[in-house]
Amino acid sequence: MAEIRDADTAAHEAAHVVVGLALGLRLRRAVVRRHTLAGVTYDGYALFTGGRHSAEALALMHAAGVAHERAVGGLAVHAAADFRAVREYASSRRGVEALVVAAAAILAGRQREHARMTRALLAHDLSGADIRAICHSNFDAA
Repeated sequence: MAEIRDADTAAHEAAHVVVGLALGLRLRRAVVRRHTLAGVTYDGYALFTGGRHSAEALALMHAAGVAHERAVGGLAVHAAADFRAVREYASSRRGVEALVVAAAAILAGRQREHARMTRALLAHDLSGADIRAICHSNFDAA
């Protein structure tokens, strides 16, 4: 039986990837399939390489999930884990909102890249090498 890939999840994870890349984060993998981590089930994830990432970049990358769900009228539950992650970086609800607005602005300026990454994630999970190839071949041409 062929694997069924969810377009909403692909677009959500693509938002994380696009914002993360825009901020210089190095992604190791982007996945669109159910998995459980620490007793919580997720429909997909974007995994970054180890190393030193700025707290601000990580906060904005997580905020991209919230921004995406708001933009498409998604359910708040789809961004709940992202919202909790952003809250860890922000000192207040206004701080969270500022990060979400900033992530939305980054995504708004990279709609073509987001669409390309979504299509790629609909085809298959992406390794770091896949993501770099997409960036070099498509983002530069965008």
